[in-house]
Amino acid sequence: MHTQGNYLINRFWLVLAVWVSLSLCAVRAAEKPVEAPWPMQTVPGTIWRAVVVENTPAGQALAKSLLQTDQIGLPANDNAGHRLQWLLPRVGADGAATFPATPAGSTVYVVAHWHNPVRYRTQTFRLLLNANKPATLYLDGKAIRGQASLDKPLTGSIWGHEIRRGVTRMVWVVPGGGETQVALHIAHPGDQRFFTEVPKEFDPTCQVNAYKTLTLTNGLVTATVPKPDVAKGYYRGQRFEQAGFITSLSYAGHSYLLPDKGPANPVSPDSSVGAPEEFFEAIAWADAKPGEPFIKVGVGLYEKPVQEEHTWYTEYWPLELFAWKTKQSARNVIAFTQTVDGPRGWGYQYVKTLRLVPGKPMLRIEHRFTNTGKNTITAEQYNHNWVMLDKQPVNSGYTLTFPYTPVPKKDVSKHITILPNQINVLSTEPMAIPGLQEGAPAGTREHVIVVRNAHTPAAIRISGDFAPSNLTLFLNSEGVAVEPFVKFTIAPGETFTWTRQYEFLVEAQPATTK
Repeated sequence: MHTQGNYLINRFWLVLAVWVSLSLCAVRAAEKPVEAPWPMQTVPGTIWRAVVVENTPAGQALAKSLLQTDQIGLPANDNAGHRLQWLLPRVGADGAATFPATPAGSTVYVVAHWHNPVRYRTQTFRLLLNANKPATLYLDGKAIRGQASLDKPLTGSIWGHEIRRGVTRMVWVVPGGGETQVALHIAHPGDQRFFTEVPKEFDPTCQVNAYKTLTLTNGLVTATVPKPDVAKGYYRGQRFEQAGFITSLSYAGHSYLLPDKGPANPVSPDSSVGAPEEFFEAIAWADAKPGEPFIKVGVGLYEKPVQEEHTWYTEYWPLELFAWKTKQSARNVIAFTQTVDGPRGWGYQYVKTLRLVPGKPMLRIEHRFTNTGKNTITAEQYNHNWVMLDKQPVNSGYTLTFPYTPVPKKDVSKHITILPNQINVLSTEPMAIPGLQEGAPAGTREHVIVVRNAHTPAAIRISGDFAPSNLTLFLNSEGVAVEPFVKFTIAPGETFTWTRQYEFLVEAQPATTK
């Protein structure tokens, strides 16, 4: 009886504990706000264009190109020997697009584009597809499951992470014969854009390699610097400042930075070489409502989407790219100035100067940032510092030396080896290792990192007149990037200055034994 009584008592307390736990979970779930489904919205029929594709080798080549991933734009009128005639639709009050009759036995490709600023969404995009004949919809070359028809609309959904950021091509594939009618409805948060012609700000074929360059030299070091231009510049993406790109740099017969890789994609946010710089966070963001402008310092004015936090990898809708004034006062000095009178009392003047020190193999990037607006500015900037010594690959024996021993915040042993005052690079797998300023003595007011490679005497000493707010090592197959961040807060009328310095070295190689 005593044992049975204990058993019943224990059962009672177990049931009570479970009941309390479930009740608390229910209360917490009720307290947590539930995200409302995005409303269904009709994609305007005016954005669609159609082309008839015949069953010929040229036609099949065109069809394949239209369904390739990572491709945007409408192909030219003469595509691989296939003569194109893009058809315009009649658009009804319900938003449906109706195209003229096409020959039986052909295939009709109906094309438009969709801009999605954020790849990772917490909800799915719900779709409703209508067509007057069997039709398949492709997004970025991937078919949406099922077919739509007049008698059977297709409903489906796509996870937010399945739609890439930026511009995506949308294609309906329908059989020819008679008129073609299509309609698309998408549930989205309201920050999407739909269009036919790709805006020049996103078109990778727009003014490719039309940029002008300047030569920077002090007789020892020679560098090629693209001149910033919002319409024809070497780089017109949304991440990095246009001013200060270096596409080649040499000293004593050696190269030190990741060079230009050939025909450039000028609008790709992530396309960068040399020593590109970026302000990590936006300003004028917190006081902007969705649909209102905010500022990416050094880059441009963008529209705030339906998103709580700013992220550097988001491809925001551009409203204006900020121009730079360029002045080369001497062969060894180029200054870039950007003056911005922004929305809601935000403004600044930003001067960046590239200076090769006379008589020394040394480059200085000098910054002067003045708050000309009415609001306090807090900003953080870093330099990507793409290092590639004499074009040696990443896994060929790179080392980084510090005046202290870095202390990573996570296990990175598969990517680097940490020794006293030194990091050895092991992997080309894409990896960002932040927080390497940890381990520096308290009160340190500057940083010094030397990058070497076992197969060349070329080395580079990277330093600056500020203690990094963050120091990140980024690795991938292209190069070794050591990235010191500088952070500052300035009131209206105040100015903040900082300098990054690069010393190009040719060191004696240690003797090797065979």
